[in-house]
Amino acid sequence: MLDSIAAEDRSLSAIGAVGWVCLAVVLMMLSLDLSAAIRPGLSRNMVNIQLCAALAFSCVTYGIARFHLPLRSAIDALALRPIAPLVVALAAAAGFTILFAVSWLSSLVEQRWPYAPEELAALRSAYSVVGWKQRIAFAIVTTALGPLVEEALFRGVMFRGLRFSYSRVITIAITAALFTLCHLSPRMFVHVLPAGLVLGTLRAMTGSMAAPLLAHMVFNGVSTFQVLAGTVAFESQESATPAWQGLAGLAGTAVCLGWLHYLVSRTPRQPTNLSSLEPSSSRDNA
Repeated sequence: MLDSIAAEDRSLSAIGAVGWVCLAVVLMMLSLDLSAAIRPGLSRNMVNIQLCAALAFSCVTYGIARFHLPLRSAIDALALRPIAPLVVALAAAAGFTILFAVSWLSSLVEQRWPYAPEELAALRSAYSVVGWKQRIAFAIVTTALGPLVEEALFRGVMFRGLRFSYSRVITIAITAALFTLCHLSPRMFVHVLPAGLVLGTLRAMTGSMAAPLLAHMVFNGVSTFQVLAGTVAFESQESATPAWQGLAGLAGTAVCLGWLHYLVSRTPRQPTNLSSLEPSSSRDNA
């Protein structure tokens, strides 16, 4: 079952998507500069960084929805459709398993390009959480708010807008690439890109933003717990993650996505159980 393309919808090109993301980055940097002007040091605080990013991403998400999907409801524009319980479990499992692969890739990058002492000091400052109020705020913005605004932008309105012109594979690649570039640090690109590809695949398979949102929240939630528990202290170079853990994470993610693909292929005419597909382009007809 295919979604109808309303006459008022305007397709989003790759160049247009790049422009929107550049606007989001500019708004985020302006917000950080303004917060630093009000209170020095806030621009290096992770809670404030996430709040500034949430403000910028929310503005751009609204802009895309209004310009490219003007008459669609917020739920429809974001593709916040319900998903089956088993899909919920598989999405959560994919978010957990890809973390092992990402941690492995991150450790490889760190071994090749170690953090300088001043970089470690900046990371300790950004992730410094003192007192229960700060710990709660940190957990909320990193586990819930951050994934929500990022998924709303990349796997929500942007994914839908791009699907009017591009195939699922190209749309996944574009949103994953822009999601990666939004993290700004080249050191993070190697391990953020695979996560973006998995999140986009979940979105394409289910036709719902709920699946990648859940996976993203699980991914961030485990990382947040490690920071709050002191497992990641940024005191020195982290020990290398064993290759078997990274490969096991990749294998586990592949199993989750393969199982999900099987479920979707078995229930193509039951959109209430999994979700309806995105508007198709001519590239999908082959």
